[in-house]
Amino acid sequence: MFWSELSSPNGFALTMIAILALALGTVCMVLLTVVRNAHRKLGPEDLLIEEAYRRANPPPKPAVVNEAPVPESPSQPWERDADWWQSGKSGRRSSE
Repeated sequence: MFWSELSSPNGFALTMIAILALALGTVCMVLLTVVRNAHRKLGPEDLLIEEAYRRANPPPKPAVVNEAPVPESPSQPWERDADWWQSGKSGRRSSE
């Protein structure tokens, strides 16, 4: 039989060639699939799914230029000023 006459280094080399051929075949099949489906037109079911998605997620409305800015939330009583350690105050905010 062929396997009994095969030396260990040659068996390793043939195994590596087989693995590389399998990997190359896999990459070629993936590329062939991508090329085949690259120019595929959308079917009616795909168009229906896209339309349903657009209805469920409408695009955001553009911001109005003259809109008043949203006021920042008032600080909490336990929060300190950013420079509390530099000022000689107790560190409490004066917004009370």
